[in-house]
Amino acid sequence: MRAAISGWALAWLLVVGAEAEAAGPSQAGRLSARWLGQVGTDRVGRAMVPGPNGVQDMVIELRGLPASSEIVRAVVRGYGGDIWGYRDPGGHWAAELERETGSDRARLLLEPLHEESGRAFRVEVELPGGRLLETTVRGGTADPMVRMPEVQLAARWFGPDGSDRTSPGPSVGPDGFQDVRIDLARLDPGPNVNEVTIRVEGGPSWAFGPNPEGFGDASFVRSAEDRSRAMLFLSPEEGIQGRRVRIDLAYDNNTKDRTVIEAGPSPTGTPVAGRTLPRVAEEQARVRWLGPDRGGSGAVGIGVERRSAGKPRAVVLSDGVAGCWVFERPAGPRDRPIPYVGESRRRLDVAEGRGPGTLLLSFEPYRNLDGEEMTLRFIEEDGRSSVVRFEGGASDPIRRYEEPPARKVRVEPGDDLARIAAQGGTITVGKGVYRLDRPLDLNEPTHLIAEPGAELRFRQDDGDEPWGEAVAIRGKGRTRIEGLTIRFDGPVRWHQGAAWGGAVVGVSNLGKRPGGPVHLEMIGLDVEAPPASSEWEEAPNCLRLVDSDSGVVQGCSLKGGSIVLFNGPWRIEGNTHRGTRPGTFSGAFLSGRLTRDIAIVDNELKPEPNSGKLYRFLVLADRGVNVSVRGNRVIGVGARDDDDRPHPNAPEVLLTESYLVRFEGRHSGISDDGRILAIPEPQGEHPAVGEVVAVLSGPEAGRWAVIDQVLDRNVVLLDRPLPKGDYDVAITPGFLGTTIEENTIDCRGSTQAHPIVLTGNHYGTRVAANTLLGGANAFRISGYVCSQPIHYAWTHTPQFGFVIERNTIEDSSGGGLIAVHHGPRMKTNRGRVYLSGSVLDNTFRWTEDGPANAGREPVALTVGMAPSLDAGELVLTTGSNEALDARGRPLRDPMRIVVGTVNGKPYGPPRE
Repeated sequence: MRAAISGWALAWLLVVGAEAEAAGPSQAGRLSARWLGQVGTDRVGRAMVPGPNGVQDMVIELRGLPASSEIVRAVVRGYGGDIWGYRDPGGHWAAELERETGSDRARLLLEPLHEESGRAFRVEVELPGGRLLETTVRGGTADPMVRMPEVQLAARWFGPDGSDRTSPGPSVGPDGFQDVRIDLARLDPGPNVNEVTIRVEGGPSWAFGPNPEGFGDASFVRSAEDRSRAMLFLSPEEGIQGRRVRIDLAYDNNTKDRTVIEAGPSPTGTPVAGRTLPRVAEEQARVRWLGPDRGGSGAVGIGVERRSAGKPRAVVLSDGVAGCWVFERPAGPRDRPIPYVGESRRRLDVAEGRGPGTLLLSFEPYRNLDGEEMTLRFIEEDGRSSVVRFEGGASDPIRRYEEPPARKVRVEPGDDLARIAAQGGTITVGKGVYRLDRPLDLNEPTHLIAEPGAELRFRQDDGDEPWGEAVAIRGKGRTRIEGLTIRFDGPVRWHQGAAWGGAVVGVSNLGKRPGGPVHLEMIGLDVEAPPASSEWEEAPNCLRLVDSDSGVVQGCSLKGGSIVLFNGPWRIEGNTHRGTRPGTFSGAFLSGRLTRDIAIVDNELKPEPNSGKLYRFLVLADRGVNVSVRGNRVIGVGARDDDDRPHPNAPEVLLTESYLVRFEGRHSGISDDGRILAIPEPQGEHPAVGEVVAVLSGPEAGRWAVIDQVLDRNVVLLDRPLPKGDYDVAITPGFLGTTIEENTIDCRGSTQAHPIVLTGNHYGTRVAANTLLGGANAFRISGYVCSQPIHYAWTHTPQFGFVIERNTIEDSSGGGLIAVHHGPRMKTNRGRVYLSGSVLDNTFRWTEDGPANAGREPVALTVGMAPSLDAGELVLTTGSNEALDARGRPLRDPMRIVVGTVNGKPYGPPRE
């Protein structure tokens, strides 16, 4: 068979041959090149701008350059692919050039992108005036693993050092037995390390990073003082001492390194020292809820009758939701410090009563504690502790907020509203238009009550400084704004330094701030954000209530950006959102973080014709306690198939996100009654009151308990017993007691939007009796990967005990999805449960107007996600669900199981 050679390739080879013959002294005006290879320089990396990356450059020497001419640019093309450019605007890999002034020689430095073995490289040099010189050089060997000597990885097998950071298998965290340690040196101190793989010749392997092969987990700990050093921790394996160990490492700048060492001692089964649990007695005390303090403050009183006389060294009171109230008697010179009780501490006053052992406690509740289980702990002089649990009584947390001044004023158009409002009090705003050319500052607690027809109309002049808010709440205490209409004459420039963005009405975080607790009531407002100042821009927040503690938003009509809030209690009820102004977009109707006792009830979202874009109904992040989303109507919100612009990673209409993990691994001790749990030093922050201990392994996997109190650093008191025995746990913040019910979310017209997406840490969530129309996945329930500690996707987040029941799902292009989330950069796991729940008595149906599925039967529910290693990571119960096609006939195969355990039967994982 005769081989054919293209004309271009033949010319290339002829030039290479001609260059090889001209290996003598350089000739002026005739460019030639010589391959030097990797000779110890590092001036370029895998980037479009020069800069070192630890890998030795490939060097090509140029000869025959006009000595007096500057090199305007140079391009190097590798035969078969790859382009590098010096001063080249073509978007290629950066090349660097070294040349002495007046020399006819220069050196081009290129980053090796893969192993080189002798292919040809075409070099083009441009001189002033557009003159081009060209030559071709045959390359030699080069390897991206050849690094600069100072960042060439070195390693030493140290052996056991008493640490326990890893478990056998790919799942993370300690297992109660000592690891072995490998010390690393000469790391590149600049980039982060993404992956490390440790392979014993003819033996086991371990991995730090995603670990798709399911090797044993490795922990990589970099020195904070010297980033060129680190330690690897591995669960030991028998019989490996003396074998060859290869360590491969990958940095986040796309470079790699490798070294080989000999395995040293690897003793297995050596337990780490367990933790002695503190002894906490059950106090036989009588507790009486005395009710509100008569002095008018927000404090309530508690009477306690103890068997022991005298005032204890410290008293800690908690409600199991957030933080604690602490009394600590001043320490004497010989007093030991009290145990660690957590970072979030509020004031608790304790006085001795008239009788022996009688104590009077006083504290300010931040939420209504009626019917809530409270935990009271007494810490004695000798360090002994005792606890008593009791039921909280009626309390009004609003009493702790400062009232407006007693002054009452009525204003009319033409009055100096700005001056009057700055003094606080109760201000009645008469009918008419109030024109304002600067923000309205409420410096004191204020009740701003509008009569029908009262309107604030703002105008910002071109020379004005940007605004943080149009109505700025700057005073602590109780502020109520009722009945006002707010409009703008023209666009507004918002201050870029305002946290969470500019706002029509907002608690100020620039200039004067409240400086104390804030309770807000926004009632019956009619708010319309200013018009856009450009073709496409983010709408300002309608209500930015971030730096406040609690409040109500009720009966408001909004057109513009989000309501943004933290903390709680909050009630968001009966509001209407009419979309955003043309040319603007908003991320959500309501966005919240770290919320508690929040009710989002009977709101309606329906963008008006020609509105901008409202991407989401609701976003709640990090944690939420007692979240209720009920009776809302959401129509035409979210990404749609006919949108002019792609959505900015916002396909979810109702979204919760909680990706924080404090600890994962084997606990280090549990009390006989299952109420006191100890852990090793956590990988993240220390556990706190209100966070959750989730059981990940063993026969009781899927159970959880809430932290009532922190007894000491890494020792917690739980609200219910957990099982005895050895098992793995995760400790996380998250969403507890979330209810999403009787809402209508209409995403018809979209195959991109997901009506309900609940990701991350969730415990006991209930999604019931909702109507979900159209969209992609009607609901997505996922044990997602964590955002911290260690690194993104270090492990998964638990989602336990969810219930999806009695919902109606119609014309969803993807049905429901329930999965432990997996992907290329996400950590694998085996032997742990991250998701458990039930899908019961739901109706999935499709109509003639539903999405086309290319002739395929739709799927009502997909379970699991590849590439999983373990069907046991997901435990699901299903039953009494109905799935009907457009003719009302049951689907033949309504459920697609990728991987998981469904109704007690394991499925998968799928073979790659």
